[in-house]
Amino acid sequence: VTRAVAAEVIYRHMRSDTQYISHVQVEMQVMKALTAEYGSTLAFFRQVTMYWNDDTLVLGITEGSTKHLAERLKNDVTRSDAVIIRRVHLSRNDYTQLMNRAVNCVVEGEGVQNYVGSVPDYFHEQIVLTMRRPVSEATLQELMKRVGEGLVRIETGSYTPLRTHETKAKL
Repeated sequence: VTRAVAAEVIYRHMRSDTQYISHVQVEMQVMKALTAEYGSTLAFFRQVTMYWNDDTLVLGITEGSTKHLAERLKNDVTRSDAVIIRRVHLSRNDYTQLMNRAVNCVVEGEGVQNYVGSVPDYFHEQIVLTMRRPVSEATLQELMKRVGEGLVRIETGSYTPLRTHETKAKL
């Protein structure tokens, strides 16, 4: 049994009161439709983000018309009701560039020992930086200059195996 199949079996048992949506099947069908629409996965990620929000696959489109894409998804995806298109400001490529800038900035300002990791938050259109301890005001100012105001969320905390204490700062 693959990990995906095992996850779906567990998911079905846990959510038997709702109609089951195969995330794997929907995502594969959407990727096929997106490749047909954009020509390649690389071209797709220059303009789009894709993430699951519960049982809804969200396609964040940065520019251009979505009329043809919406039609293609409706025709090519078995559970097209589980897919929505949303206008966004950042593409997947944009997130990668912003994360690189943010990580370089905090490592230069705070040292690599304070940096834990970074992930994109497609839903809130932010970069999330996890730090061991709060960053200095100078680093916060430099982050705003290099990445942009409101685009970085910093989460800090003491990391123990039993529990995590978090404080959040939004730039």
